[in-house]
Amino acid sequence: MALPFTQFSQNANKEMLNLLRQLGDNDQTSEIGEKIREIFLREYAFIKDALDSSTIVAVTNKAGIIAYVNDKFCEISQYSREELIGSTHRLLNSGYHSPNFFKEMWTTILSGEIWCGDVKNLKKDGSYYWVHTNIIPIINNVTNQVEQFIALRTDITKGKEAEEELRKVIQNDFERTIRSLDNMVFKIKKDRYGDFIITLVEGKLSKLLDISEGIFDQKRIEDFFGTEIANEALRKCEAAFRGEKHSIKHHYNGIELYTTLSPIIENGTIIEIIGNSNDITLLELAQKEIHHLAYHDDLTDLPNRRKLTKDLQEKLNHISNQKFAVLFVDIDRFKQINDTLGFNRGDKLILELSQRLKQFISGLGTIYRSSGDEYVIILEKYKNDSILSRQVQELLKIVEEPMLIDGYELMITCSVGVTTFPNDEDSAEKILNRVETALKHCKLNGRQGFIFYNEEMAQNTKERLNLEINLRKAIINDELTLHYQPKYILNSNQMDGMEALVRWYSPVYGFVSPNEFIQIAEDTGLIVQLGEWVLYNACKQNKKWINNGYPPRRVAVNVSAIELLRPNYVDRVKRILKETKLDPQYLELEITENSVMRNLEKGIQILQELKSLGIFIAIDDFGTGYSSFGYLKQLPINILKIDKYFIQEIDKSEIDANIVKSMIQLGHTFHLKVIAEGVETKRAAEILRDLNCDIVQGYYFSKPIPADMFEKLL
Repeated sequence: MALPFTQFSQNANKEMLNLLRQLGDNDQTSEIGEKIREIFLREYAFIKDALDSSTIVAVTNKAGIIAYVNDKFCEISQYSREELIGSTHRLLNSGYHSPNFFKEMWTTILSGEIWCGDVKNLKKDGSYYWVHTNIIPIINNVTNQVEQFIALRTDITKGKEAEEELRKVIQNDFERTIRSLDNMVFKIKKDRYGDFIITLVEGKLSKLLDISEGIFDQKRIEDFFGTEIANEALRKCEAAFRGEKHSIKHHYNGIELYTTLSPIIENGTIIEIIGNSNDITLLELAQKEIHHLAYHDDLTDLPNRRKLTKDLQEKLNHISNQKFAVLFVDIDRFKQINDTLGFNRGDKLILELSQRLKQFISGLGTIYRSSGDEYVIILEKYKNDSILSRQVQELLKIVEEPMLIDGYELMITCSVGVTTFPNDEDSAEKILNRVETALKHCKLNGRQGFIFYNEEMAQNTKERLNLEINLRKAIINDELTLHYQPKYILNSNQMDGMEALVRWYSPVYGFVSPNEFIQIAEDTGLIVQLGEWVLYNACKQNKKWINNGYPPRRVAVNVSAIELLRPNYVDRVKRILKETKLDPQYLELEITENSVMRNLEKGIQILQELKSLGIFIAIDDFGTGYSSFGYLKQLPINILKIDKYFIQEIDKSEIDANIVKSMIQLGHTFHLKVIAEGVETKRAAEILRDLNCDIVQGYYFSKPIPADMFEKLL
């Protein structure tokens, strides 16, 4: 009868994987190891006693340094946990095995494969013990490199000792010696027809297997090993009768067994085989669970990216012209959902979406969760691009159906990259690169749709990469420049201040549009260095104008969400103000609504710190994000800046004029100054004056111009 078994819970899966990734050259390996043991025992509480008594567990890093051992390891080796952790298994080397034995073992596990075998070890007191060992590599999801190993061992010392003893004792002592063993020992002989028969079964394990004394007497070998592996068992019995030693895994009555077959030689002749069986049920269950964790996502239980790469490569290796399609699905703006509603609701959304996608793909292929908000689908039954397009459109509709999560009705969209096989690519990595490239182009084209891969995309991706490389150089080599656009007080026509806008004249590409290179900077994280460059040079230039006797005015600098929420942002602003010696009251930071809403609590804290320094805070692009009374009341700001989207048609659209009027009134209600940007006509400026707008900015007054030209306006 099979032993009961329960898989790890999702939370435990996540906890254990996070802890395993921390193991290695870490001063807290003992503490981490103890946490792993606590998780393991918590999830397997119902088999705790059996596990502690039968399984020897160790975790090492890639170099073989021991990071964790369980109590059973300490008990059997006679070393304390303190003596073992930080050492290697050389401490236990008995000298029994050859260097090639360990070379083969390391070659196997470093390649990411599981190694199984019997090892003779040395106890602290100088005595020996045998263990059946399974070493399981733990592979990093990102680097795809082996980082740690989990070793699960079963003590087979008594069985090994019995084998040795059986070679020395005479037949009359055989049964008496083995009856008290925890494992099971049996004899195999050949009958006169050349068939293998079991002539004796002894040991305590035989009782657990419900094999009574003599039940297999004169029975064929297939009765014990089962029909599924009978041929393998017969081959290994034949080999054992030729003097070779073999082992085999099989099951009997629901229990997993590891059986060794050893020849018994008498006067130079092999007269029979001794079989030694050990119960490895718990070991197999633990190994299967670890294998499952390695190849499945812990939240959705969908196959993960490692499994995707493995399956895709196997598919490429075994088919020639069979058609299939690969879809890369990315949830649009999922981070915004997480930041706004919290990670728990984000997880619930992922679970709901995963179920939808599984139902959609059922019978058509396989779905994998590649990362937080990304899925990959392999469509097996791909016929042509026309049918595939209709299938992807259906997928988009399924994703867009509203979801009710904790009372919130959420409507999401997704972007999909598509590629098909056969093509010129011969590896999983290349196919995934193609489909990821298609996805990136879909997102650049506005998201919420799908795009098939083509070769032109690869060239565009290469050009975008080259642009990124040159942008990095431009920041380092000071190739960037700042242009300034003035802002005017409507009632007096006096200049209120100016906005600093970055421009790039590349020696390779010429003038590069800010819309292009700023987007690249945000996508790659370069926005942090770029933003710091802009802030420093804007403060430096403003201080120079003040020192030259021009009326002091505020310079406004745009701040991205990535910059604002980055650790120590306030300290960096303080440092730049100190280095440039600019009074904080002459600096204005423009923050978009969505930047703050990504993490409202943290955003408010940062803005409060900045405002307390004397810096002016403006909400940029007002009206395009979360515009509401609730958040305006909370935010420590001075200025509302109405987005140009509402200004451009204000002289033609009564609706736009009324919207702007409401925004101005809203800002004044909260005692905020209101700026309108994108003013391009005299009529627009007049309407804004009539609506009591405070400050205006736009091409009607001046386009952004270099510092030397701007100086003439001061």
